[in-house]
Amino acid sequence: MLLVHFSDLHLGHRAYERAERGKNVRERDVSEAFQRAVREVIKLKPDLVLLVGDIFDRPDPPPGALVALAQGLEALRSVIPSTQIFMVAGARDTPRPMTDPGALAALDPFPNVEAVTGRARSVFLRDLQTHLFLVPHSAVVRRPYPELRTHPEAKWNLLLAYAGVATGAGPGLSLDPEPWDYVALGYLHQHQQVAPRVFYPGSLERVGPEPWREAAQEKGFLSFDLESGTSRFHPIPGRAVVALAPIRVPQGESEKLPGKVREVLGEVPGGIDGKIVRLRIEGLSPEEVKREDQGLFAELREQALHLAIEVDDFQNLADNNPLPLVTRDRGFALRVLRDRVKEMEGEVEGLGVMLEEFTEGSAPSIDAGGLEEELLIQEFHGSDLPFLGEVSMEAKEGLLGWMGGDGRTLQAFAHTLLWGVGILPDLPGSPAGDEEEKAAIALRLGGIREASFWRRTGRAARETRVDGRGDSSQQWGLPAEGMAMAWCGIGGDSPEAVLDGGETLLAAARGVQELTGLIDVLSERYPGLKRDRDLGDLSARDYGRLMLESELADLKAQLRALDDVPNLVSELETELMDLRGDIAETGGDLGAETMEWHRERQDAETHLQAYRDRGRELRDRIRKLEALGPDSPCPTCGRLLAEHSQEVLEELQDEWEALVQDGQWWRRRWEQLEEKPQGLIDLESQSHLLNARFEDCTERLERARSALRELDELRHREREVKDRLDLFLEEANASGATEEELAAFKDDPGEIPETPPLARHLHDLTRSLQGEIEAECRTRLLNRAGRRLNRLTGGRILGLGGENEDRVVQLVNGGGSAGVEADEDRAAALVALRMALVELLAEDWNPIGSFVLGDPFDRMGAEDQLRALSLLRRVLSRIPQVLLLTRGPVVERAPEFFDGLYDFREHPEKGRVFLKSLPAGVGLLRVR
Repeated sequence: MLLVHFSDLHLGHRAYERAERGKNVRERDVSEAFQRAVREVIKLKPDLVLLVGDIFDRPDPPPGALVALAQGLEALRSVIPSTQIFMVAGARDTPRPMTDPGALAALDPFPNVEAVTGRARSVFLRDLQTHLFLVPHSAVVRRPYPELRTHPEAKWNLLLAYAGVATGAGPGLSLDPEPWDYVALGYLHQHQQVAPRVFYPGSLERVGPEPWREAAQEKGFLSFDLESGTSRFHPIPGRAVVALAPIRVPQGESEKLPGKVREVLGEVPGGIDGKIVRLRIEGLSPEEVKREDQGLFAELREQALHLAIEVDDFQNLADNNPLPLVTRDRGFALRVLRDRVKEMEGEVEGLGVMLEEFTEGSAPSIDAGGLEEELLIQEFHGSDLPFLGEVSMEAKEGLLGWMGGDGRTLQAFAHTLLWGVGILPDLPGSPAGDEEEKAAIALRLGGIREASFWRRTGRAARETRVDGRGDSSQQWGLPAEGMAMAWCGIGGDSPEAVLDGGETLLAAARGVQELTGLIDVLSERYPGLKRDRDLGDLSARDYGRLMLESELADLKAQLRALDDVPNLVSELETELMDLRGDIAETGGDLGAETMEWHRERQDAETHLQAYRDRGRELRDRIRKLEALGPDSPCPTCGRLLAEHSQEVLEELQDEWEALVQDGQWWRRRWEQLEEKPQGLIDLESQSHLLNARFEDCTERLERARSALRELDELRHREREVKDRLDLFLEEANASGATEEELAAFKDDPGEIPETPPLARHLHDLTRSLQGEIEAECRTRLLNRAGRRLNRLTGGRILGLGGENEDRVVQLVNGGGSAGVEADEDRAAALVALRMALVELLAEDWNPIGSFVLGDPFDRMGAEDQLRALSLLRRVLSRIPQVLLLTRGPVVERAPEFFDGLYDFREHPEKGRVFLKSLPAGVGLLRVR
């Protein structure tokens, strides 16, 4: 008694937007893998074929997927007609509406086919003495759960279920494997034995959003002999997936990248043609990878079916920045300032005393937490809410999908949450007047470290509280407007807005407001400092000093940028000399090879023409001899050949055949030499490449020499500006602002007293540290978001680069586009920035209870959305609850990612939406 077990076919799966003959390449791969598997099954001639879960890639499969499955079933039926086929629907085969059985149900009427899509079904095959209990996805995620029962008359009891596996107590189906002769599971894409006679066969193809995670896994199906209890895995070849070894490039050696890439590719057996490839580059920034590309990646993308380039520079700012990463330390910024002032006490006497004078009593709490730690939504009850009406639901931890309605409904839900927790003072969309008082919301929130509590807003705030914790007891540890953007996305409608707001929020988590307060106090005491911010109001003395300092800072920045120019000139001159030698050597070889090719071609052509002329002559003589017979004259003496004519004819024919054979050889030789030999082509390519490199090196050398002349001029200007500034400061330090001057300034604001050098020094030091912290926070957010964007887009975008003069976030495109950014890529950048921000807040501050992601997600590409779901699952390790507000298509494509689904639906009578909870995720089979 032999059975065959398939799962997770994912027919209709599409990816990478590559098509051949009008069909997506990956869709064809999946279909062909199934057809290969069917051919193997036919050889085995099993009694039963079990297909468990995710037979299609989505509930509304394309016609090609239906045709592929029907062809496979027909092939089995026609060759082994006695074989029974049983199919169980998975999450991808099950539409959201319970009334829709899905496409798989259409195959139930096929002969010898049982296709179960809704409720569990029990089937007893009396002739085989076999009982099968079929449990589809919808039967495991909806209560009441079916009772798993065997058949007392059956010799063999088989269980088919689409579910994950867990142990211990909890929701799900309880399974004791002992009474079952075989348990066929579907859901995992990896072949795995869970318990004796309990198996996942895995998928036939690598169809996950990150297929290289399965690169080392064999794909195929299982056969199981019920008599002997032995299983066998049958591998099915599919499209190769290659996860290349990481390429590590030391800092400052980015020019080695192309060589290292070719070296790694050379280790791939059979090359990368037509394969799915992941290339990881470590140690370089996205801009450096882009700069060293020079068409290399475009060439590789043409060879591979898909090339994902993952860039990770592992930039650890704790090593390269004097500001270490500190968690939950509001006193960090002020403490660093005190440390720096202490280091300078020997140079600037009295600086520490002035700092303590202005910061006396400033001791921010190191552990000043806030409500953001408790934004874990457990219950939500609202009434008379704009756009939402009456809403009541219970939530749980995990990835939750909120869908349906239109964009306005989802946006209203996000704003209502912000109002409910006290971030927004007013409820957006509420009508003015008495009607505004009707809206009410009650939230039960959970804490990262504390028990749950109720928070009531609107009319509900006047009602009796459940546990005595009121709104007034909860304060925001971080700025509320920043939390609105980080938590719910309000105010972060562009990558630039999220980057600016995220910088402010991360800096606030490190206590930068203390520095801002100190700057304000200093500016009030010494008005000259306040005027520094507006050049139009500066005194002539301060204006002159600032101009000189600005010019000197600009010169130093330019000099730093040109530090390596002398070494660069030397290196380029050496490279140019080496290239001249290589060009001369290659040119000589090319000339000799070309002459040899021309000589051989001419020789072959001469011989071929001679054989053709001789052949025509012989052919004419043979025809003439055949026509005249014995009366033909001898070609040598002219006498009649008579009885010798046949002998001469045979000799001529022998000579003709030998001539034809030799002529054919020379013709083939001439045809072979018609095209350039590969060695000559290689030499020409090498010569072109060397000449191109020579021209490029010449241009770079000219630019470097020009920069070297500029370097000398800048050094001369720097000496001049330094001398002028030193003289200016000597004169300025001789005077200071006295109490009388300050009193005079109060009486006459038009006269700004000179700021004491000590105060100016402390002011400048504080502003410098403030800018340093903010720049460090901005850089960390930009780098982290760049890595997330790289993963979200499957390597299409290498990362986020430095901002331009307009502070516009730059997407470093690895796909070869000429600087044109698609709207879906900007949306992906926005999602990546928000994900990176909440991750960094979890590291620098404390995990936020939940994360609400809305609009930009729906504007991303379909494949990017699936990768985003995979990344959001990982975010759950830091943030226990993620609320995805989406219009729904992604839920249809990948329902197994979600732990809960909530659907906004319009009430047919009241005209308002109501909230309906739907089954989500993958059901669990709890194996004892």
